[in-house]
Amino acid sequence: MRGGAESLVATRAPRVTKPSRLTPSHPVARRGRAGEDFTDASSSRAPLRVALPAEPGSEEIPIPFSRGCSFVRVDASGRIVYARDTVEPVAKPGASAVGVINVIAPILRRTGPVDPARVLRPLPFWGVYAAYWWFAMLDPSAPGEPLQSTPPETVQTVLHESINFGFVNPIAEALGYPLVPGVPAENPVSEATFNFVALWGLGLLPVMLSDPKTPRRVPTLPLWVGTWFLTNLFLTPYMALREGPKEEGEDDEPRERGPFERAVMSDAGVRGIGAFAGALGLVSVWWFFFGRSGLGYPEGAVERAQEFVRLASTQRVDYAFVFDLVLFSAWQAVLMSDAPDALRKTPFFGLVAWLLQGMPGRAGVGADEADA
Repeated sequence: MRGGAESLVATRAPRVTKPSRLTPSHPVARRGRAGEDFTDASSSRAPLRVALPAEPGSEEIPIPFSRGCSFVRVDASGRIVYARDTVEPVAKPGASAVGVINVIAPILRRTGPVDPARVLRPLPFWGVYAAYWWFAMLDPSAPGEPLQSTPPETVQTVLHESINFGFVNPIAEALGYPLVPGVPAENPVSEATFNFVALWGLGLLPVMLSDPKTPRRVPTLPLWVGTWFLTNLFLTPYMALREGPKEEGEDDEPRERGPFERAVMSDAGVRGIGAFAGALGLVSVWWFFFGRSGLGYPEGAVERAQEFVRLASTQRVDYAFVFDLVLFSAWQAVLMSDAPDALRKTPFFGLVAWLLQGMPGRAGVGADEADA
């Protein structure tokens, strides 16, 4: 079969050019139309030659619909023993390719050369985000019901805990003046954990707004709002986006801020957020161990700790809070890179202490922000 194929190729070879045989020294044509020897003259192997389509007006006979490149190998007698055609593709992007280039080229000019390391750095954060979605939200084998099967009772619990954020409504109700009457009492351990995580997200606002590594195109304020209410569904994507490249000269110009951001980044704003988060964080700790006493919930520090373990092993919301506490601790250490190590590595209260100090060493905060 192989010999038959070679004979067929050799039989049809004269249709490629006028000469019936190709010899190692035979010029098929000039540049753009010429055979080119790809082997060394002293090689013992038969030379490999390439023939490109003939130009109009030449003496060669082109094969119809054969634009492309043909690779031909001949033996010592000049007979073709191997041939391969690389044909011009039928489908061509044409004007659409030019349109894509016109869109991409300005972006590349603005971002400058692509740093491969900068491209790869966000990937671990996106990996953590995918794992968070699966293990904390979607995994059917995890405690409680997965997100897609959330029962109405769980939605009501989260709604009640949101209404009681900051413990304002329970305290007002205890004084006889509830702000939202009729909100049922929820498990104080779950309430305390909910408030603690939300306050942690609140305290990250000045740190995220003043982060020197975050490119300006990243919507930091909306991502922080999502972090405050939905924790790592928004904070972990922010951690990935802040690893992206900046535009050329971005660090040479001061960041423009609106009235709200200027108020937050003032010295009073930073310290005020630290004081608010720290005070209610302490209330959350107290509520965790002693809140709603006498209402049938476990009493005592050990019993409340055991209740937290029970909730985390049976309820999906409390189970997800465990992931949030771990990831918040890790992301705090990353975002507070210019803070003392003792504060960076102390979950929540290290953040509060740094805010109460006015975030010393962080550019764009306090007096620096007022000057801007």
